[in-house]
Amino acid sequence: MSTHHGFGTMFYDWEHFPEGDSEATKWLVAGFFPIIPLGRVQLQVHTSGEKPSFFSLSLGSFDISYDVLEEVPTTFFRIMRTYVKGWILTPVVLLAPMFILVAIEQYLLKVHGINAQKFMSENVGWFVVGELVYFGVVVASILDKATGRDTRVLSQRVRHSEDDESSSDDDGAETGR
Repeated sequence: MSTHHGFGTMFYDWEHFPEGDSEATKWLVAGFFPIIPLGRVQLQVHTSGEKPSFFSLSLGSFDISYDVLEEVPTTFFRIMRTYVKGWILTPVVLLAPMFILVAIEQYLLKVHGINAQKFMSENVGWFVVGELVYFGVVVASILDKATGRDTRVLSQRVRHSEDDESSSDDDGAETGR
């Protein structure tokens, strides 16, 4: 899997299993938008380093690699779900603030008779900052899920592996008696 400025190949439509394996569909992408599915694989995700938080100032060193275990069949439903998420839902979510601003402008004009263009132009800096923060949070979340780094899934895996280790320690202590 490799991309250069959003062009190349990426894994989408992740499914994580409790035993640590995952399945994902490899896609040819353009601007991070899925173009052609290249196949579905079962794989293991390996991470090294600590993922920096969204608000940290240091980029840190976080590497992610994949071991492909085997190819698995994909379904029409999975392909269509990825197209819908990539080509319909993602643009709607990213453009939502602009639609909301247009609705506010119309509301201010019709209900209160306020010159919305003057109001918007006086506060454009706040709107731009808000839009950039919103866009950054949404894109970071989408890319985290696209690379298999969904923090909820990874933290569940860590808890499961810690539980397994503690139960094996308990079993060893009981058999030693």
